[in-house]
Amino acid sequence: MTGFAADAGLDLRAFPFACMLAEAVLGETEAVVPLKRAGVITLPDLRALARVATFRGPLRRGLSAGCERSDLSAVVMGELVARASGRMAVLVATRPHVETDAVALLVAGAVWHRRLLRLALRAERAHARSALGAETTRIATQEVPTLHPSLAFLDAGDEAWATMMQADEADGRRAATGYGYDVLLSCLDAASPPLGDFARRRLGLDSHGVPPIAPALEAHLVKFVSRRVPAWSAIIG
Repeated sequence: MTGFAADAGLDLRAFPFACMLAEAVLGETEAVVPLKRAGVITLPDLRALARVATFRGPLRRGLSAGCERSDLSAVVMGELVARASGRMAVLVATRPHVETDAVALLVAGAVWHRRLLRLALRAERAHARSALGAETTRIATQEVPTLHPSLAFLDAGDEAWATMMQADEADGRRAATGYGYDVLLSCLDAASPPLGDFARRRLGLDSHGVPPIAPALEAHLVKFVSRRVPAWSAIIG
């Protein structure tokens, strides 16, 4: 593992993503995070400082303390964030749980859109809506069939679907969210296996993901997440 040593040549485009990863790894206690939380250094500040030779080495060494623990070298990080799927993978691995939970639930609904449309009984439709939420259900049944119909080919979630439809609202939502993470983690594994392992540890997930996702389907998934999660859109690109 080479880490982000001063001579690692960390690309400026990768720098803010490295900051996100370092913060996620270091948690609340070590050097990079207190500086950011105190308002002294923001991600734009870090990008600006990274352009100055005097600061570049110390900043890379500071990030190294966290990023080395994720088994991602500067070279791998640069390759990762050069792709939209890689940028989404970093977001899944580093953003707060409440944020990634919402994205995972949204993904589950999108992948299950054909199942939702096939529900014939009013009680079944109401049960699915209570587990997924009204907005996720609306997106899955009204937008995805037209804009992202191929996401149905990612559906390998018979067990999770059955659990959602048989459990109460809270357990059903957990089952759906877990399946959404299965899909997202397959994208992380494809982007970088170490990043996928890190995300599992951080999120407390045992999932090994769904079967490998074809690049064309992954591209549709990335486009869907970018379109439906405004806070991530500018980062994913």
